[in-house]
Amino acid sequence: EAAAAARPIAGTAADGAVELVEHGVTGLMSPPAQPARLAEHILALAADPGRARSLGLAARDKALAMRVDVASIMRRHEDLFRKLLNS
Repeated sequence: EAAAAARPIAGTAADGAVELVEHGVTGLMSPPAQPARLAEHILALAADPGRARSLGLAARDKALAMRVDVASIMRRHEDLFRKLLNS
């Protein structure tokens, strides 16, 4: 959703996020379970609006190229929640 709105993405390298977010190209990715690193990325985006805008636009372009749509995102979220509930 952030990519479709051309917003910068700071996230963790888990599940579906890695399909869209390429670190330093379409967003900033942190390893899972490293909240301090994620916070660093969020602060870096806030401190550099030009870079944040560039990453957001690149993410939007990639999302459009991948034809990411709300229905497929919702299906992936549902799959993830089912996996988590069954583990």
